[in-house]
Amino acid sequence: KNLANLAKTSCQSAYIGLEEVGTTWYWANRDLSAYRNWASNNPSTDPSATCAVINTSTGKWTNQDCSTPQCAVCVYALE
Repeated sequence: KNLANLAKTSCQSAYIGLEEVGTTWYWANRDLSAYRNWASNNPSTDPSATCAVINTSTGKWTNQDCSTPQCAVCVYALE
């Protein structure tokens, strides 16, 4: 849910850097994703819906086409 709080601006949902390759979900840094927080009936089986987005109200994930315009959550290292 903290990730959802980070994305709360005028965005109802945001890309979280999780993408499906084949049948496996990877983070943007290519790490495997073991954590799941999918909304009911998700991820969908639509072959074009390979990017995960977070609903900023519920914190639940859905998947959609990566070319759909969307807000995004970014991660950066603090020094």
